Amino acid sequence: MDIGVMNGNIPAPLMAIDEDDEFFLTLTNVGMIMRPDLFEQHTVHFHGYPNASSFYDGVPDASIAINIGGSFTYYYLAPDAGTYFWHCHITPPEHLQMGMVGQIYVRPRQNRVASGNSLYASLQAQQTDLRTACNPAADILCTNPLPVTNTGASEGVDPLTGKPYLYAYNDGDGTTVYEVEYPLQIHGFDPNFHFVGMTFNPEAFVDMKDKYFLLNGRSYPDTVTPGPHADGVI
Repeated sequence: MDIGVMNGNIPAPLMAIDEDDEFFLTLTNVGMIMRPDLFEQHTVHFHGYPNASSFYDGVPDASIAINIGGSFTYYYLAPDAGTYFWHCHITPPEHLQMGMVGQIYVRPRQNRVASGNSLYASLQAQQTDLRTACNPAADILCTNPLPVTNTGASEGVDPLTGKPYLYAYNDGDGTTVYEVEYPLQIHGFDPNFHFVGMTFNPEAFVDMKDKYFLLNGRSYPDTVTPGPHADGVI
């Protein structure tokens, strides 16, 4: 039940997968304890993410939605590195306010290059595979073309962390290397809208006006307060 209600947290759980991973996600719609009169469906929409099929897209017009008491398993193949987000695509203004929105990390293949191996040669090998080839002239979604020149960059160990270098994309020259990562989600919150929703009144979306600016579910000064809130919510 805790997972079903997103642990009462904003943002919702982070999903992190590697390129080429097959990802299976089962969503169960358990309903709302405080609003048993509601019968809303739910979905998971991977926003901006290239889905394996529109059947798993989470937009009810093009796929399916899960009724209360039902479950559905989504399937995703992770072909493209980047930072994305997911959310419920049934009445999105409401459900984003309820915390049904989280981040997705797709880590690039370049993270798996063996220490000492050439980043350029690794990306060059990807171009020989039709599943991973990237031709910007033919594919506007291509995100990892070969760099103009081979800089001779190779995979190594970060002296600060003692761990292999990490990259944002398959760059072939090490230009997208990073040392630390922090998920950051910009959000908003309207307490009046939530009060109306909890007191069995019809919610007028046109009247929804965010009163608080949130970073990872927190408004200032809690944005700089470490650890859980006083009420235990992270």
